[in-house]
Amino acid sequence: MDTLTFVAVSGSLFTGTNIKQHSATAKKPARHTSKNRIQCSSGTSDNGKKSSTVEQKPVFGNVQTPRKLDSVDTSQPGWVRRYESLLVGKGVIAENVKWSVPGMNVVPENFFEETVWKKCFQLDCKREKKPFSTLRSEAMSASRSFLPRRNILKNMIVQNMKEHKVTKLGQVRRLLPGETAFGEYKPAALAQTYYDNGCAACFVYPDDVHSGGSLSDVISVHVQDKSVPVLVYDWVVNAYNIFEFRAVGADGLVLSSAIFPKKDLEYLTKAVASQSMFCIVEVNSEKQLETVVELVEQGGNKAVDAVLIVDRDFDSTLQAKPWSATFELLGSTNVASMARKLRSMDIAIMTLVDQEKDLDEAMDEHTNSQCFDAIIVPK
Repeated sequence: MDTLTFVAVSGSLFTGTNIKQHSATAKKPARHTSKNRIQCSSGTSDNGKKSSTVEQKPVFGNVQTPRKLDSVDTSQPGWVRRYESLLVGKGVIAENVKWSVPGMNVVPENFFEETVWKKCFQLDCKREKKPFSTLRSEAMSASRSFLPRRNILKNMIVQNMKEHKVTKLGQVRRLLPGETAFGEYKPAALAQTYYDNGCAACFVYPDDVHSGGSLSDVISVHVQDKSVPVLVYDWVVNAYNIFEFRAVGADGLVLSSAIFPKKDLEYLTKAVASQSMFCIVEVNSEKQLETVVELVEQGGNKAVDAVLIVDRDFDSTLQAKPWSATFELLGSTNVASMARKLRSMDIAIMTLVDQEKDLDEAMDEHTNSQCFDAIIVPK
């Protein structure tokens, strides 16, 4: 396996393979040179005391009311914009001094982009508390303490594919978007309920904003039954997240092709493989699936274990749209052709439903067309 260098970079969405490329496009704060530094001149006020008249040329330029840029094409891979490249100067006034600080003068394209930006801000805070080098050591220590169970899940899904059976996966999460927490939440007990009902593994949602979870939930489910793989479902925005999840016992995770363009996906799938974790790439459009197929064909199929195809509501809840929308995507001629190509390399096709009625429809459709190999069942 190639040796990888993982770089913790301010901004969260940057990854090691294309750091220079993205850094070149991001707007950086201008230095205070003789042309742009704050200029002060002494004077005398009405009461006879000295005062300073501050005159400043804007470092970043003037900021107006936040606006929405031209709509982005959400079918493209990596359509989520880097928030660093959208930073501009924001005027600040304190008493008689004016200066400029980085600020955002655009609004997110939708709820998903807003969520990803928040994840980036959270990650910056995490890295201040725990440097990447420390986290990597913790992940390596965790791998020595409990071996990754990627192959257990991989072999099970591949065997089910050969027998035309569906592999079911559960969702261990406290809340769905818009729900209010009530009662006691026991992630390990919930996971066991899924296992008892035929699920091969569970996704744990550690997101504390929309799902009400935490990393300790992953630990609880991992300790519950060490023979069953534990997967994490959260929006990964940097290689830091991969090591963070591995350090608490996760055996696999999901990478979103909406967040990362092809080069970033290539780098991150290798990062996941370096930790012997089960790697799932989520796609939400035909174009995104094409990118994943190209990635697999060029680099072999060693890093990607499954492709999750789901049509999401990016504007409000981030949940899966009704099954009919996802099935329309799965059932298209091009997607079906690419899915067969992936299956020939033992890469499973997954899907997701968030409503019980959609699960019944999906299972009926699998009986008729076998358009997916594994399904994430509702909470």
